Amino acid sequence: KLSSTIGRAFRAPTFNDLYWLDPYMIGNPDLKPETSIGTDFGIEYKLKETLVSKITLFYSDVKDFIQWNNDGTFVWRPLNSDVFSRGIELELGNNSLKNLTQNLNYTFLESKGKLSENVSSIPDDWKYKTLQYTPKHRLNYNLSYLAPLEIKTKIGVEYTHKQEWKDWEYLGGKIHKLPGYTLTNLRVSRKILQSEVYLSCENIFDRRYVSRENYPLPGRTFSGGINLYLWD
Repeated sequence: KLSSTIGRAFRAPTFNDLYWLDPYMIGNPDLKPETSIGTDFGIEYKLKETLVSKITLFYSDVKDFIQWNNDGTFVWRPLNSDVFSRGIELELGNNSLKNLTQNLNYTFLESKGKLSENVSSIPDDWKYKTLQYTPKHRLNYNLSYLAPLEIKTKIGVEYTHKQEWKDWEYLGGKIHKLPGYTLTNLRVSRKILQSEVYLSCENIFDRRYVSRENYPLPGRTFSGGINLYLWD
């Protein structure tokens, strides 16, 4: 199976982007709206309903991308930047064993940007830099097993690569680093009539990690509940 898509998008700056005002966050009334174009091309191969493999190449180009930046003095301000993202996504699914399904997904992403030429008082010759919060590598593995009594167990492992990016030179060129992390999740469920009862544990090994600088995320978390299905 071959597939391809192409599309254009537009996003206007929000009221907060333009006019937010407090001691640590200042809007920018000179912001321009984002315009972008993106495309992808994919190949999928299926073998006797037991093995599915997919490869997808993607690319997007954004003009005047709106991003809040820290000026090095704890003050945040949105600026326009020109951004491109490109990468590849690989997926492999296998259900050759009875009641057991597996899925492996890998994504490589390169996302870089430079300040737009129309930003006043900012030189227009900055080189492209890696954007914040865009890890190059992500890997996800999921295993589902349907046990006797129709009890479904799902184990998921998520890996996010370490991140490193540098501020624009006029902000001091500070280097930011976030360590990589691996999370393991477990979910056990059973369907009963028009409902599903489940128990889950997120981040089983109580890993301490952050996906945004200075904002630590929860450790081990337990939850449970009932999902009701009004229609089949």
